[in-house]
Amino acid sequence: MLPPFLGCWPTHGPLDKTGANRGVQYKVPSSLFSFESLKYLKLSNCNISIPSEFRSFDMLTYLHLAGVHFTDNGLQNLLSKYPRLTSLELIGLFCISFLEILAPNLKKLWFSGVFIDLYFDTPSLSKLHFYLIDSVPILKVGAQNRGMPVLLRSFQRMGNIETLGLCGSTLKFILLCTPQESLELACSHVKTLRLTLNYEDRRETVALLHLLRDCPLLQYLEIMTESHQATAMVSIGSYWETMDYPDYTFGRLRDMRMTAFSATVPELELMRYILANSTMLETLTLEPTEEIPEHLEVLKEMLMFQRASKYAAIVWVDPQGTVADAVV
Repeated sequence: MLPPFLGCWPTHGPLDKTGANRGVQYKVPSSLFSFESLKYLKLSNCNISIPSEFRSFDMLTYLHLAGVHFTDNGLQNLLSKYPRLTSLELIGLFCISFLEILAPNLKKLWFSGVFIDLYFDTPSLSKLHFYLIDSVPILKVGAQNRGMPVLLRSFQRMGNIETLGLCGSTLKFILLCTPQESLELACSHVKTLRLTLNYEDRRETVALLHLLRDCPLLQYLEIMTESHQATAMVSIGSYWETMDYPDYTFGRLRDMRMTAFSATVPELELMRYILANSTMLETLTLEPTEEIPEHLEVLKEMLMFQRASKYAAIVWVDPQGTVADAVV
Protein backbone atom coordinates (compact mmCIF):
# COMPACT_ATOMS: atom_id res chain seq x y z
CA MET A 1 0.00 0.00 0.00
CA LEU A 2 1.27 3.46 -0.86
CA PRO A 3 1.62 5.93 2.01
CA PRO A 4 -0.91 8.82 2.13
CA PHE A 5 1.37 11.36 0.46
CA LEU A 6 1.63 9.06 -2.57
CA GLY A 7 -1.95 7.91 -2.48
CA CYS A 8 -2.80 9.93 -5.57
CA TRP A 9 -0.41 7.91 -7.71
CA PRO A 10 -2.11 5.61 -10.20
CA THR A 11 -1.57 1.92 -9.63
CA HIS A 12 -1.32 1.36 -13.38
CA GLY A 13 -0.85 3.44 -16.50
CA PRO A 14 1.60 6.29 -17.19
CA LEU A 15 3.03 8.67 -14.62
CA ASP A 16 5.38 11.41 -15.77
CA LYS A 17 5.70 13.74 -12.76
CA THR A 18 5.80 13.37 -9.00
CA GLY A 19 7.28 14.90 -5.89
CA ALA A 20 7.26 14.29 -2.17
CA ASN A 21 8.35 16.52 0.66
CA ARG A 22 7.42 15.72 4.25
CA GLY A 23 8.59 17.01 7.57
CA VAL A 24 9.44 13.54 8.89
CA GLN A 25 11.72 10.88 7.43
CA TYR A 26 9.85 8.35 5.31
CA LYS A 27 10.65 5.34 3.15
CA VAL A 28 10.00 5.57 -0.57
CA PRO A 29 7.90 2.58 -1.71
CA SER A 30 9.53 0.29 -4.25
CA SER A 31 6.52 0.77 -6.53
CA LEU A 32 7.96 4.17 -7.49
CA PHE A 33 10.59 2.44 -9.58
CA SER A 34 7.98 0.73 -11.75
CA PHE A 35 7.03 4.06 -13.32
CA GLU A 36 9.78 4.13 -15.90
CA SER A 37 8.09 6.94 -17.85
CA LEU A 38 8.76 9.51 -15.12
CA LYS A 39 9.98 12.86 -16.45
CA TYR A 40 10.07 14.91 -13.20
CA LEU A 41 11.07 13.53 -9.80
CA LYS A 42 11.57 15.49 -6.57
CA LEU A 43 12.20 13.71 -3.25
CA SER A 44 13.15 15.16 0.13
CA ASN A 45 13.94 13.79 3.59
CA CYS A 46 13.48 10.12 2.79
CA ASN A 47 15.12 6.69 2.68
CA ILE A 48 15.48 4.84 -0.61
CA SER A 49 16.20 1.19 -1.30
CA ILE A 50 16.39 0.61 -5.05
CA PRO A 51 15.01 -2.75 -6.27
CA SER A 52 17.59 -4.98 -7.94
CA GLU A 53 15.48 -5.23 -11.10
CA PHE A 54 15.40 -1.44 -11.60
CA ARG A 55 17.30 -0.21 -14.65
CA SER A 56 16.73 3.54 -15.01
CA PHE A 57 14.18 6.29 -15.60
CA ASP A 58 14.95 6.68 -19.29
CA MET A 59 12.49 9.57 -19.77
CA LEU A 60 13.56 11.60 -16.72
CA THR A 61 14.51 15.23 -17.44
CA TYR A 62 14.50 16.71 -13.89
CA LEU A 63 15.76 15.08 -10.68
CA HIS A 64 15.89 16.77 -7.26
CA LEU A 65 17.07 14.89 -4.16
CA ALA A 66 17.36 16.68 -0.80
CA GLY A 67 18.32 14.92 2.43
CA VAL A 68 17.84 11.52 0.82
CA HIS A 69 19.52 8.44 2.31
CA PHE A 70 20.34 5.39 0.19
CA THR A 71 21.12 1.79 1.05
CA ASP A 72 24.17 0.07 -0.47
CA ASN A 73 25.11 1.72 -3.79
CA GLY A 74 21.65 3.09 -4.33
CA LEU A 75 22.72 6.61 -5.20
CA GLN A 76 25.17 5.44 -7.86
CA ASN A 77 22.58 3.07 -9.29
CA LEU A 78 20.06 5.88 -9.49
CA LEU A 79 22.51 8.25 -11.20
CA SER A 80 23.99 5.74 -13.62
CA LYS A 81 22.30 6.56 -16.92
CA TYR A 82 19.96 9.38 -17.84
CA PRO A 83 20.02 10.09 -21.57
CA ARG A 84 17.36 12.84 -21.33
CA LEU A 85 18.19 14.41 -17.96
CA THR A 86 18.69 18.19 -18.20
CA SER A 87 18.59 19.28 -14.53
CA LEU A 88 20.09 17.46 -11.50
CA GLU A 89 19.97 18.83 -7.95
CA LEU A 90 21.58 16.82 -5.13
CA ILE A 91 21.13 18.68 -1.84
CA GLY A 92 22.50 17.66 1.56
CA LEU A 93 23.88 14.32 0.40
CA PHE A 94 26.56 12.42 2.32
CA CYS A 95 28.08 9.72 0.16
CA ILE A 96 30.94 7.46 1.29
CA SER A 97 31.62 6.10 -2.19
CA PHE A 98 32.75 7.27 -5.60
CA LEU A 99 30.00 8.81 -7.73
CA GLU A 100 29.75 8.83 -11.51
CA ILE A 101 27.21 10.90 -13.42
CA LEU A 102 26.70 10.10 -17.11
CA ALA A 103 24.16 12.47 -18.62
CA PRO A 104 24.90 13.69 -22.15
CA ASN A 105 22.06 16.26 -22.15
CA LEU A 106 22.51 17.60 -18.61
CA LYS A 107 22.56 21.41 -18.56
CA LYS A 108 22.38 22.14 -14.80
CA LEU A 109 24.13 20.31 -11.93
CA TRP A 110 23.77 21.48 -8.31
CA PHE A 111 25.46 19.55 -5.50
CA SER A 112 25.78 20.20 -1.77
CA GLY A 113 27.12 17.70 0.75
CA VAL A 114 30.12 15.36 1.00
CA PHE A 115 31.54 12.58 -1.16
CA ILE A 116 34.81 10.67 -1.65
CA ASP A 117 35.09 11.81 -5.26
CA LEU A 118 32.86 12.46 -8.22
CA TYR A 119 33.16 12.13 -11.98
CA PHE A 120 30.69 13.67 -14.37
CA ASP A 121 30.62 13.19 -18.13
CA THR A 122 28.19 15.95 -19.08
CA PRO A 123 29.27 17.63 -22.34
CA SER A 124 26.16 19.86 -22.50
CA LEU A 125 26.56 21.25 -18.97
CA SER A 126 26.25 25.06 -18.76
CA LYS A 127 25.45 25.61 -15.04
CA LEU A 128 27.53 23.93 -12.32
CA HIS A 129 27.34 24.67 -8.58
CA PHE A 130 29.20 22.74 -5.86
CA TYR A 131 28.92 23.31 -2.12
CA LEU A 132 31.13 20.84 -0.28
CA ILE A 133 30.82 20.56 3.49
CA ASP A 134 34.10 20.27 5.41
CA SER A 135 32.60 19.25 8.76
CA VAL A 136 32.80 15.55 7.90
CA PRO A 137 36.28 13.88 8.05
CA ILE A 138 35.57 11.84 4.91
CA LEU A 139 36.20 14.91 2.77
CA LYS A 140 39.84 15.25 3.84
CA VAL A 141 40.49 11.52 4.07
CA GLY A 142 39.26 11.00 0.53
CA ALA A 143 41.45 13.76 -0.84
CA GLN A 144 44.64 12.84 1.00
CA ASN A 145 44.61 9.19 -0.09
CA ARG A 146 45.19 9.86 -3.77
CA GLY A 147 46.64 12.26 -6.31
CA MET A 148 44.57 14.61 -8.39
CA PRO A 149 40.86 14.08 -7.60
CA VAL A 150 38.64 12.89 -10.42
CA LEU A 151 36.43 15.88 -9.66
CA LEU A 152 39.23 18.21 -10.73
CA ARG A 153 39.68 16.29 -13.97
CA SER A 154 35.96 16.69 -14.61
CA PHE A 155 36.22 20.43 -13.97
CA GLN A 156 39.07 20.67 -16.47
CA ARG A 157 36.86 19.21 -19.21
CA MET A 158 33.78 21.42 -18.73
CA GLY A 159 34.31 23.67 -21.73
CA ASN A 160 30.69 24.91 -22.04
CA ILE A 161 30.17 26.12 -18.47
CA GLU A 162 28.70 29.65 -18.26
CA THR A 163 27.71 29.67 -14.57
CA LEU A 164 30.16 28.19 -12.03
CA GLY A 165 29.87 27.94 -8.25
CA LEU A 166 32.75 26.68 -6.08
CA CYS A 167 31.29 27.17 -2.62
CA GLY A 168 31.76 25.82 0.88
CA SER A 169 34.98 23.79 0.90
CA THR A 170 35.11 23.03 -2.84
CA LEU A 171 38.19 25.13 -3.50
CA LYS A 172 39.88 23.67 -0.41
CA PHE A 173 39.06 20.14 -1.57
CA ILE A 174 40.64 20.71 -4.98
CA LEU A 175 43.77 22.34 -3.56
CA LEU A 176 44.35 19.44 -1.15
CA CYS A 177 45.33 17.28 -4.10
CA THR A 178 47.27 19.56 -6.41
CA PRO A 179 50.62 21.28 -5.73
CA GLN A 180 49.82 24.24 -7.96
CA GLU A 181 47.44 27.13 -7.45
CA SER A 182 46.66 27.40 -11.17
CA LEU A 183 43.75 24.97 -11.38
CA GLU A 184 43.62 25.06 -15.19
CA LEU A 185 39.84 24.79 -15.18
CA ALA A 186 38.02 25.08 -18.50
CA CYS A 187 36.50 28.49 -17.79
CA SER A 188 36.74 30.22 -21.16
CA HIS A 189 32.93 30.54 -21.36
CA VAL A 190 32.21 31.38 -17.70
CA LYS A 191 30.14 34.55 -17.31
CA THR A 192 28.99 34.07 -13.70
CA LEU A 193 31.36 32.92 -10.92
CA ARG A 194 30.45 32.33 -7.27
CA LEU A 195 32.88 31.00 -4.69
CA THR A 196 33.71 30.80 -1.00
CA LEU A 197 37.15 32.14 -0.09
CA ASN A 198 39.20 31.76 3.08
CA TYR A 199 41.42 34.84 3.10
CA GLU A 200 43.71 33.18 5.66
CA ASP A 201 44.70 30.52 3.15
CA ARG A 202 47.30 31.93 0.78
CA ARG A 203 46.81 29.12 -1.76
CA GLU A 204 43.09 29.80 -1.99
CA THR A 205 43.74 33.47 -2.63
CA VAL A 206 46.33 32.78 -5.32
CA ALA A 207 44.02 30.18 -6.88
CA LEU A 208 41.29 32.82 -7.02
CA LEU A 209 43.54 35.22 -8.92
CA HIS A 210 44.49 32.50 -11.40
CA LEU A 211 40.83 31.57 -11.79
CA LEU A 212 39.84 35.16 -12.55
CA ARG A 213 42.49 35.26 -15.25
CA ASP A 214 41.02 32.10 -16.78
CA CYS A 215 37.52 33.66 -17.12
CA PRO A 216 37.90 36.24 -19.92
CA LEU A 217 34.11 36.55 -20.40
CA LEU A 218 33.33 37.04 -16.69
CA GLN A 219 30.45 39.47 -16.10
CA TYR A 220 29.32 38.67 -12.54
CA LEU A 221 31.54 37.73 -9.58
CA GLU A 222 30.34 36.83 -6.09
CA ILE A 223 32.71 36.00 -3.23
CA MET A 224 31.60 34.83 0.21
CA THR A 225 34.15 35.29 2.99
CA GLU A 226 34.68 32.04 4.91
CA SER A 227 36.83 33.46 7.69
CA HIS A 228 37.28 36.93 9.14
CA GLN A 229 40.45 36.10 11.04
CA ALA A 230 42.96 37.50 8.55
CA THR A 231 45.60 38.88 10.89
CA ALA A 232 48.48 36.72 9.60
CA MET A 233 47.85 37.19 5.93
CA VAL A 234 50.07 38.93 3.39
CA SER A 235 48.18 41.45 1.29
CA ILE A 236 46.56 40.30 -1.93
CA GLY A 237 48.46 43.00 -3.75
CA SER A 238 51.70 41.31 -2.68
CA TYR A 239 50.44 38.00 -4.05
CA TRP A 240 49.62 39.57 -7.36
CA GLU A 241 53.08 41.12 -7.71
CA THR A 242 54.66 37.63 -7.62
CA MET A 243 52.79 36.48 -10.72
CA ASP A 244 53.54 36.86 -14.42
CA TYR A 245 50.45 38.90 -15.23
CA PRO A 246 50.18 41.72 -12.67
CA ASP A 247 48.22 44.09 -14.92
CA TYR A 248 45.39 41.81 -16.01
CA THR A 249 42.25 43.74 -17.03
CA PHE A 250 38.69 42.51 -16.51
CA GLY A 251 37.17 43.82 -19.72
CA ARG A 252 33.64 42.45 -19.26
CA LEU A 253 33.06 42.38 -15.49
CA ARG A 254 30.01 44.51 -14.67
CA ASP A 255 28.87 43.38 -11.22
CA MET A 256 30.70 42.08 -8.15
CA ARG A 257 29.22 41.09 -4.80
CA MET A 258 31.14 40.41 -1.57
CA THR A 259 29.00 38.64 1.04
CA ALA A 260 29.84 38.03 4.71
CA PHE A 261 32.02 41.11 4.25
CA SER A 262 33.82 42.39 7.37
CA ALA A 263 36.16 45.06 5.93
CA THR A 264 39.41 43.22 6.73
CA VAL A 265 42.56 44.35 4.95
CA PRO A 266 42.60 41.38 2.52
CA GLU A 267 39.00 42.02 1.52
CA LEU A 268 39.69 45.71 0.96
CA GLU A 269 42.79 44.96 -1.11
CA LEU A 270 40.89 42.55 -3.34
CA MET A 271 38.21 45.18 -3.73
CA ARG A 272 40.84 47.80 -4.58
CA TYR A 273 42.36 45.50 -7.20
CA ILE A 274 39.01 44.76 -8.86
CA LEU A 275 38.10 48.46 -9.01
CA ALA A 276 41.46 49.39 -10.52
CA ASN A 277 41.31 46.73 -13.25
CA SER A 278 37.64 46.49 -14.27
CA THR A 279 36.97 48.88 -17.12
CA MET A 280 33.24 48.05 -17.45
CA LEU A 281 32.33 47.65 -13.76
CA GLU A 282 28.98 49.16 -12.80
CA THR A 283 28.30 47.92 -9.26
CA LEU A 284 30.37 46.52 -6.39
CA THR A 285 27.98 45.43 -3.63
CA LEU A 286 29.16 44.79 -0.06
CA GLU A 287 26.97 42.71 2.26
CA PRO A 288 28.28 42.42 5.85
CA THR A 289 26.70 39.72 8.01
CA GLU A 290 26.70 42.03 11.02
CA GLU A 291 26.92 45.72 11.73
CA ILE A 292 30.41 47.18 11.29
CA PRO A 293 30.74 50.19 13.64
CA GLU A 294 33.42 51.81 11.48
CA HIS A 295 31.53 51.42 8.22
CA LEU A 296 31.46 55.17 7.56
CA GLU A 297 35.24 55.32 7.91
CA VAL A 298 35.56 52.33 5.60
CA LEU A 299 33.35 54.02 3.03
CA LYS A 300 35.51 57.13 3.19
CA GLU A 301 38.59 55.00 2.54
CA MET A 302 36.87 53.43 -0.45
CA LEU A 303 36.43 56.87 -1.97
CA MET A 304 40.20 56.94 -2.40
CA PHE A 305 40.31 53.72 -4.41
CA GLN A 306 41.22 54.19 -8.06
CA ARG A 307 38.50 53.06 -10.48
CA ALA A 308 39.07 51.99 -14.06
CA SER A 309 35.37 52.48 -14.81
CA LYS A 310 33.82 55.91 -14.43
CA TYR A 311 30.45 54.22 -13.89
CA ALA A 312 31.54 52.03 -10.97
CA ALA A 313 29.46 52.47 -7.82
CA ILE A 314 30.03 50.86 -4.42
CA VAL A 315 26.86 49.80 -2.61
CA TRP A 316 26.92 48.99 1.11
CA VAL A 317 23.92 46.89 2.16
CA ASP A 318 22.85 47.22 5.78
CA PRO A 319 22.76 43.82 7.58
CA GLN A 320 19.11 44.45 8.43
CA GLY A 321 18.36 45.00 4.76
CA THR A 322 16.85 48.41 5.42
CA VAL A 323 19.62 50.79 4.37
CA ALA A 324 21.99 50.90 1.42
CA ASP A 325 24.74 53.50 1.14
CA ALA A 326 26.12 54.14 -2.33
CA VAL A 327 29.55 55.58 -2.92
CA VAL A 328 29.56 56.94 -6.46
